[in-house]
Amino acid sequence: MPDDVKLKLGDDNDLEIYNATNSNSVIKKTTTGGLFLLNDSTTYIQGTFGEDIARFIKDGANQFYYDGNLKLSTTSTGSTVSGSLKIDSDYPRIFLTDSNNNSDYSIINNDGNFAIYDDTNTSYRLTI
Repeated sequence: MPDDVKLKLGDDNDLEIYNATNSNSVIKKTTTGGLFLLNDSTTYIQGTFGEDIARFIKDGANQFYYDGNLKLSTTSTGSTVSGSLKIDSDYPRIFLTDSNNNSDYSIINNDGNFAIYDDTNTSYRLTI
C-alpha cells in the first residue's frame, strides 16, 4: 500500500492503519470508545534495534526507559525512580501518606527553604 492510503476496519471504518508521507506510521481510532492492546504476557514498545521504550508486564510492573536505561518502574508497593525526580511548581510539595490514606507529613520547598511540615498538627517540624 502506498503512503497515506488507509486500511479501514469496522462497520463504520472507525479503525485506520496507515503509513503517512512524513514517515510516521499511524493506528487511529476515529470514533468514541477505547483502543486496546491485549496480551497475555509482556507488551513492549521498542525503538530502533529493539531498544526498550516501555514494558507493560502482565500482573507486574510498568517500566519506562530513557535511551535504553530504566528510569521509572511501578512495583507492588509503589514506584521506583532511577536518577533524579524534578518537581516543577510555584510551591513544590511531596506528601508522605500512610496506609490509612492520611497525609501525615510533607516535604516542601518553602520560598527556597527546605521544610518538613506536620500536616496532622499543621506545624513546621524542620526548616533549613
